[in-house]
Amino acid sequence: MTQATRTTPDASPAQAGTAVRPVTGDERLEWARQLHRQGVEATSGGRPVAGATYLRRGLRALDADTAAVGAAAAAAVARQRGRLLISLALAEAEQGHTERGFALLEEARALLPPAEQGVLLQQSGLLMLRLGRVDDALEVMDAAVPLLEQSGEVAVLAPTLLNRALVHIDAGRVTSARADLRRCARLAE
Repeated sequence: MTQATRTTPDASPAQAGTAVRPVTGDERLEWARQLHRQGVEATSGGRPVAGATYLRRGLRALDADTAAVGAAAAAAVARQRGRLLISLALAEAEQGHTERGFALLEEARALLPPAEQGVLLQQSGLLMLRLGRVDDALEVMDAAVPLLEQSGEVAVLAPTLLNRALVHIDAGRVTSARADLRRCARLAE
């Protein structure tokens, strides 16, 4: 399948470099994955409105003719929908819509398998941390770390350890912060 090129959030798949609008379930899933990547990139780059637009388009791509996906791909579609919702939660919170962000995380919870709940907890902890709910954030990050380790989510585990280290530093728990930072450095190797 042709990979779509980087686009603006309102570009159609045809404008994005694909030959036609995705029709099959696999094409829709891949299109949703690409929109997810673009949404995360935009949000991380300080453009949460654009990020939310990409992420909502990814959700709509999965909504379109879900019968075309088939039973075998239903778990992959649910997982991708859950991941999109998790990322959209941060984009919404970055725009000041924190309650909406937490509601999206709850919606995602039911879609993700147990092995992927660590990603959801990490995002929840990040939202709590940004709201100043430091104790709640630490509790959630503590729960997320072993789940992220078990699932091999190194790209999510490393920033979780960094964020948790900052919480420890702020609370004067230098030994705990140092341990998280060392683990993070090992992951980066």
